[in-house]
Amino acid sequence: MPNRFFAPNCPEAGSVSLDGPEAHHLMHVLRISAGQRIEVFGGHGLVATAEVLAVRKRDVELRIVTSRQEIPPSREVILGTAVPKGDRFDWLIEKATELGVTRIVPLITSRSSVDPRDSKLDKLRQTVITACKQCGRNHLLELSPVTPWADFVRNEFPNRAVFIAHPSSDTSPLSFDGSTL
Repeated sequence: MPNRFFAPNCPEAGSVSLDGPEAHHLMHVLRISAGQRIEVFGGHGLVATAEVLAVRKRDVELRIVTSRQEIPPSREVILGTAVPKGDRFDWLIEKATELGVTRIVPLITSRSSVDPRDSKLDKLRQTVITACKQCGRNHLLELSPVTPWADFVRNEFPNRAVFIAHPSSDTSPLSFDGSTL
């Protein structure tokens, strides 16, 4: 698999400039030079082969050679989960991205002890991008705002099939509006 780089504003044709960590990796780790080709993706299904036009001090200028738009997955897979302690949520997001989950909703539950702040969510978004680059996925996993458990189940799943995993088999089925899930 070729080296993949995230360009959130990647056009279907023309040129695009990479800066920040993506440009740093190209310039200082891969020591890329003009004329070489790389793969870029925009996070919304667009994937392109791009040729390096110029390597400047703070950015890399690319020309789109070919591009294609991937169709979004036909089924949405939503994962609602309480936020685990430590780095386990990073791992969970990485694996969910690799498995094709379309959206993760961090939940506030009766036993929640972790509430991810905005700074943590920025780090988690970077984890999503890194996982997409690694597994070849061209649609970014969406990170929803932190949501209470009851609101998640009540609002997310009208007229949808729902699978809820629970470690205890002696629990009773969930019921909302008189119907059992």
